[in-house]
Amino acid sequence: MDRDTDCDKPGAKFNNGLELIGLNVSNGQTMVNDRNHSRSNAENVSVVMDLVEFLINQNVLSNVTCSIITTYSEQKKSYITKMLELSEKLNIIWQDMVDVMSVDRMQGHEKDMIILDWVVDSGTKSDLGFASDNRRANVAITRARTCLIVVANGRIIDNDRLSEVKPIWRYPQRFSCIGNIY
Repeated sequence: MDRDTDCDKPGAKFNNGLELIGLNVSNGQTMVNDRNHSRSNAENVSVVMDLVEFLINQNVLSNVTCSIITTYSEQKKSYITKMLELSEKLNIIWQDMVDVMSVDRMQGHEKDMIILDWVVDSGTKSDLGFASDNRRANVAITRARTCLIVVANGRIIDNDRLSEVKPIWRYPQRFSCIGNIY
C-alpha cells in the first residue's frame, strides 16, 4: 500500500485471538443518494481497494476467505464497481477475489478476514443512520474468524449510540493499531 499511516503494529489480538486492525479515514465524505437515502463514501472505497489490491499482490488472500461488508447499498454498489475494475486490471475473475456484502446479508456467515466499512464520516446522530444500529454492529463485528479490519472515520466513536462499536475502535487504539490514512 502506498498510503501513509501511523500504525506501528500489525494489529491487536482481540477475543479468541482475532487480529483487529483499524483504519481511520479522516478525509472521507459521506454522500447520500437522494432517491433511496443510502450512503456512500468514495475515500473509504479507495482505501479499501488499495488494501485489497495489496493483499492480492502479496498472495495473502490465496488461501483465505475474505469479505468486504458495509451497512449501505450505495457503498456496496461502489465496491462492486471497483472490484470489477480491479478484476480487469489484475486479470482475475472478480468473484474469486473478495466478496462484497451488506451487513444484513452477512448474518449467519463467517469469513477468515472481514473488512468492515462503516461509511459515515461523523458521529452526529443525523449522520449515523444504519451505523448506529447496535444489532447490525454486533453482526458486523462477529463475522471474522481470524482478522477484522475496521474502516471508519474515528469521529463516529464520539456518538453514545454506538455502544457495540466503541470497544472495537478503542481496543486497537490502546495498542496503536489504528492507522490514520492521510
